[in-house]
Amino acid sequence: MSEMAKLNPSAQLDKIVDAIMAQPHAVSFPTGPRMSAPVRDLSQVAQALYGLPREDFRARLKADIERRISMASKPAAVAGVRQSVTPYLAVKGAAEAIEFYKKVFGATETMRLVGPDARIGHAEIRIGNSSIYLSDEYPEYGSVAPHALGGSPVKINLSVPDVDAVAARAVAEGATILRPVQDQFYGERTGQFEDPFGHVWMISTTIEELSAVELQQRVDSLMKKSSGASAPEKPTPPVKPIREGFHTITPYLIVSNASRLIDFLKEGFGAVEKFRVARPGTDLIMHAEVKIGDSMLELADANDEFPARLCGIHLYVLDTDALYQRALKAGATSLRTPENAPYGDRTAAVKDPSGNSWFIATHIKDVKF
Repeated sequence: MSEMAKLNPSAQLDKIVDAIMAQPHAVSFPTGPRMSAPVRDLSQVAQALYGLPREDFRARLKADIERRISMASKPAAVAGVRQSVTPYLAVKGAAEAIEFYKKVFGATETMRLVGPDARIGHAEIRIGNSSIYLSDEYPEYGSVAPHALGGSPVKINLSVPDVDAVAARAVAEGATILRPVQDQFYGERTGQFEDPFGHVWMISTTIEELSAVELQQRVDSLMKKSSGASAPEKPTPPVKPIREGFHTITPYLIVSNASRLIDFLKEGFGAVEKFRVARPGTDLIMHAEVKIGDSMLELADANDEFPARLCGIHLYVLDTDALYQRALKAGATSLRTPENAPYGDRTAAVKDPSGNSWFIATHIKDVKF
């Protein structure tokens, strides 16, 4: 019995394939009476398939692949996918607004088209994953900014990783707080602000992921509490109508060189600066607050809309003479030297570096009129 005859059909076919690989152009391969018809047929197929594909086919395939690679490497103009809804803001001072949105919200400017009169006819910015369009106002085409309408009826909701940090930047750049940042029942920490251009932003950070069912349960609970259906809780103390440190009336000074006046108030009257915000893009003070004794004084640099206005302020102190001398040393001009007044006060008067008059007094005795 031959060696081939000793092998099973599968092994016989492996043997024949090995022979074809070694001698692909041989006329015949080992056969025998023990080789089954399927093995013979498969061996013929294996010999016929050896060497495929043909050289001409391989050459065409290579050329086609190289052509496709070359086409794929060339840049193709593909239209970007635009978001379905995009806010379009009309702004009085679009260029300044873009800078505000960059500083406060981290916006990126992607397009700006400027008209012959230097107004921005169209601009596009991106905040996070969203686009916003804006332009200068064009009253002649019915496009006006919020200030011309008495405010904006539309609010923009902005989700950010850190609402407190963004809110602080917004206020520092001139935004007005409409609602302070605080945790809300619907799982967000949020606040509401009006930017210097009149547009209202609801800035928020998600602190809880809630389902619609959970939200409805919280709404139902709030409704029950407000209607008195649940057990009465300890009432929340009402918000004080006057801010901490303030009194019913607070003087507000509009002056030239507010920074210099603040320095004088610190040196001359012992004032403590509590708050200061610069006008965006300048060193001028848009709003500042200082405390003298138990009272607050607010002030700002003058501008075209609010020019400087002189005023007189009555200041009670422990020692008129001492404060009078301190004020002069700090740069004040004397208006009246210290003297006892018939109504029981010891008084003096000075003019600060901005031209405002300060009437300094110490009550020394009660007088009946």
